[in-house]
Amino acid sequence: MATTLQKFYQGKVVLLTGASGFLGKMLLMKLLLSCPDIKRIIVLLRRKNEDSCSDRLSKILSNPIFSTVPKDNLLKVVPVEADLEQPGLGLSSENHELLFTSQVSVVFHVAAIVKFHEPLNTAMNTNTLPVLAILQLCEKMPQIKAVVFVSTAYSQCPHTEIKEKVYPMDVDNRQLVETTSDGESGMKFRGSEKWPNTYTYSKALAEDMIKQNNKRLPVAIFRPSMVINAWKEPNPGWIDNIQTITIILYNAYLGHTRVGLFDLQKVCDLVPVDMCVNAMIATAWETAESSHSGHTKVYNFVSGAQNPISWKQYWSICGQTIIQYPTSHAKWYYCFVTTSLWPVYLILWFCLELIPASLAHVLCYCSSGSNRDIKHALRSLRFTMAVKYFSGRDWLYHDTNLRSLLAKLTPEDRVIFNFDIKQVNWNEYLGSCVKGLRQYVLKDQINTLPIARKLSQLLYALHCALQSCFLYLCYRLVWYFAVE
Repeated sequence: MATTLQKFYQGKVVLLTGASGFLGKMLLMKLLLSCPDIKRIIVLLRRKNEDSCSDRLSKILSNPIFSTVPKDNLLKVVPVEADLEQPGLGLSSENHELLFTSQVSVVFHVAAIVKFHEPLNTAMNTNTLPVLAILQLCEKMPQIKAVVFVSTAYSQCPHTEIKEKVYPMDVDNRQLVETTSDGESGMKFRGSEKWPNTYTYSKALAEDMIKQNNKRLPVAIFRPSMVINAWKEPNPGWIDNIQTITIILYNAYLGHTRVGLFDLQKVCDLVPVDMCVNAMIATAWETAESSHSGHTKVYNFVSGAQNPISWKQYWSICGQTIIQYPTSHAKWYYCFVTTSLWPVYLILWFCLELIPASLAHVLCYCSSGSNRDIKHALRSLRFTMAVKYFSGRDWLYHDTNLRSLLAKLTPEDRVIFNFDIKQVNWNEYLGSCVKGLRQYVLKDQINTLPIARKLSQLLYALHCALQSCFLYLCYRLVWYFAVE
């Protein structure tokens, strides 16, 4: 017997952007696997290097997470060449006609550039301006029942309290693109200095653009916080892309990063990718059922409101798991020190990362001429500067709409499309995240664990020896200056 959500997607045609990304790929898999009677999923993909959009779709569907999807369902995925950064989404007249005649009823706009410090015009061209083109496209589709735009819970990060509403921006969205005085294409916006990076600012502008331009479409804005490894599907801990906090964890796992800038008492707001897509699928259903044309409803999908965890707990659980499950690719023993003070961080970074990297560079230069260790240290500093805004504060989120949506699901749907963040046991989940990082990103299978543990013991001995030498050197320096 089909559940309520499965019945909703029966015979539906879904349009999806961002299918090549971490979140979009998971959404595509979940729709194919748990909504078996879906009619078709059209994915907008652009050419990349020598690969056509069909080639790219083949690579996406060859991912192991699609191995459990019946082959007949995989044939329901149809690629359409597009480029969201181009006018009219870069669609040809033939592809325009294809979309208009395909009876698309549900649209998921997931595509985005998530790098924090892209030039503002790049972030705008990818994260903001395509929103208007998609709205205009959907306006011409008579069968549209729901449009879900994926934003971020940090789009309104200048506010300490974030409600489930669209916040007005002090920008005329009809004049977003201007020309700088020197004639180069650029962006000028009032108030942009309140946002820590171009990613969050471009998402805030996109939300405002939706609110201002949506006249008749049933639209939902879905705001997840930091999306990380899977909770249960396709496997506990599954991940194939590292972003935000996972980048720091990845480098700490390898021994490249040894110091972090975190306020350990602040909330670490994380959501599993499989719960995230389940909530998105349910959001589209509720948006279609509400039948409020021109209405834009916001859903904050966060963990801090219902099941908070601190940065102290996060690093404690992850650190213990790394020690139990070391990787055979480690460059140094896991040792991660945190501080909430920027000057202290710089001192620690200089002592624990830059100096060891410089020594390794000197020792290895004659044989390889590589300065890879120094590059890792500098990259760690740059990334810490990029995320320190988020690792040193937290926000009061409202999630009434999200919780109300969860309450509307039938017991059967709550099993298949579960996004109850209260059910996440952080000790078990974060442990699976570390092991998933080891297996899916570092490509370390469980049979390498004995070798990895021997390597870890060796690196620990070297770590202790180096610490002893450093402490002895400090003692001799203090003794020397005291005597003098």
